[in-house]
Amino acid sequence: MKRVICSISCILAVFPSAYADPTKTPEILVTGTQHPVSADSLPAATTVYSREDIEELQFQDLPQLLNQSVGMDVVRNGGPGQNTSLFVRGTEADHILVLVDGIRLGSATAGAAAYQLIPIYQIERIEILRGPQSSLYGSEAIGGVLQIFTRKGAGPTNHGVQVEAGSFNTKKAGANINGESNGTHYNVSASYLDTDGFSAREPVLGPFGFSQPDDDGHDNTSINLRVGHETENGAELDAFILRAEGTTEFDGTFEDKTDFVQQVAGASVSFNPMAIWRSVLRVGESRDETDNFAPNGSFSSTFDTKRKQAYWINHVDIAKQGVLTLGADYLDDSVESTSMFAETERDNVGIYAQYVGDYGAQQVTAAIRNDDNQAFGNEITGGVGWGYRWPNAIRIYLRAGSAFRAPTFNELYFPNFGNPNLQPETATSYEAGVEGQQQWGKWAVRLFRNNIDDLIVTTLEPVTGLFAPENVEQARIDGIEVEVAAVLAGWNTSLAVTLLDPENRQTGAQLPRRAEESLSFNFTKQFNTFVFGGRVLAKGDRFDDALNTIPVDGYVVVDLLAEYLISPHLSVKALLGNLFDEDYQEVVTFNTPGRNVMFTLQYNSQ
Repeated sequence: MKRVICSISCILAVFPSAYADPTKTPEILVTGTQHPVSADSLPAATTVYSREDIEELQFQDLPQLLNQSVGMDVVRNGGPGQNTSLFVRGTEADHILVLVDGIRLGSATAGAAAYQLIPIYQIERIEILRGPQSSLYGSEAIGGVLQIFTRKGAGPTNHGVQVEAGSFNTKKAGANINGESNGTHYNVSASYLDTDGFSAREPVLGPFGFSQPDDDGHDNTSINLRVGHETENGAELDAFILRAEGTTEFDGTFEDKTDFVQQVAGASVSFNPMAIWRSVLRVGESRDETDNFAPNGSFSSTFDTKRKQAYWINHVDIAKQGVLTLGADYLDDSVESTSMFAETERDNVGIYAQYVGDYGAQQVTAAIRNDDNQAFGNEITGGVGWGYRWPNAIRIYLRAGSAFRAPTFNELYFPNFGNPNLQPETATSYEAGVEGQQQWGKWAVRLFRNNIDDLIVTTLEPVTGLFAPENVEQARIDGIEVEVAAVLAGWNTSLAVTLLDPENRQTGAQLPRRAEESLSFNFTKQFNTFVFGGRVLAKGDRFDDALNTIPVDGYVVVDLLAEYLISPHLSVKALLGNLFDEDYQEVVTFNTPGRNVMFTLQYNSQ
């Protein structure tokens, strides 16, 4: 598989890569500093997707988009709606913090966000910040931060409708109306997905085996409401709610269907107490709720978690060169379940300071944070960064930082399993990058190393004879990311390559479910009223277990895209997925889609 990826890289390296015109001004980010900052003044690895990017490349869901992103590796246990894991730069699946409009999203019991349940139709923009960010955000941000921004109104009233149909009896629909008037912005959007899917898993032998060859369907109904107002003196108010609910069928011995709710809501106010001081107050709550059912249809279990949050963020201008950020936040996690957890609630209080300075050719960042967690006490993290920008548009940067992840409710308190003596997983990370922008396009090369200590793994307790989590493992992950960006002869293309060495330092084994080589290549071009394009995704071999005894072969999947512009407001699209009908798996015994098609009719009034 490594030879395949290297060969494809050599062939495609002649193509520059971009989703947009590389000559445009740099992206403005908020995730890396919690206030707007130019991407080229932040010494960090970032990726941004706009609504236009999502629609141009016809991403069918959020996991598909993330799997095409540099440094990202997505693993699914089957088809639409099935459990999905995201590995960022080789770190664990629960080592990335997910935010929706600044509010944490994720399960307090399982420890990760349900990416597969977040409707891509409701997403306006995505910012991905790779590398440790605990010094700004606290727990979970060992691999990085993924922030999702919901649709937001701007300009005159716009309304849109989108309907889709395709393989596996898949049906989708979405509608939205949004705009802005006299300082007030608003958005109302709804989407619906229903698919028969395909059998999530092959038959499994053994005492807990099963054979369920039926299709495993999935449906998801969502609504997003967002409204805000900016006053004449610059104060801003904003409120939103995103809710998705539905059902996912899967293949399992004791349970094979889940009714779910994913909801996140928040409100914020920002104002200037002084000309140099911007203050932000934000409150919110996210919910991850599931009711699970046995194969005979009877009720089996409930796991409902809530994450209540409050933030106070202050940005103070320091002369003309820098911004000092002082913040405090509060997080309350709680769980309600048919399982009797030893504890059902805990809180965390964090305080932090960060300085971001832009001194012409040089850029600096420095941050420190203390978290006081009810479960394990205090944890201090920090980070520093430095960048240098030459007049010829080449920039280098260096970063170092520490991060941690607090144990989940399952790891601490699950009946006959949890270990209340667990300590946080901790990490230190180092990164060096060089980036450039020339007339022909953009490029970037980044090297990084992640050292992770006190990894939590499940072990067999010799005294009790039960399995329990322990802080016993260490990992070292070395990697390189390469990206190139440009428009060549009218083609918008994107090439990204990630090479990893994710090693368990105690056993020397490759960390499970991570591919050591990943490549994505995207291309589109408009010919009058037609748009053509495609995607190539290649992943190297991986192992499905910690001892590296269960190999999983790599794969190459090719998708083709087409769009016909009936008018400036109406278009019809076609997607041919898995063109060569690649037969592959990401997790042993779990199936993936073969060749498939999707047709879309899209209307926007603007």
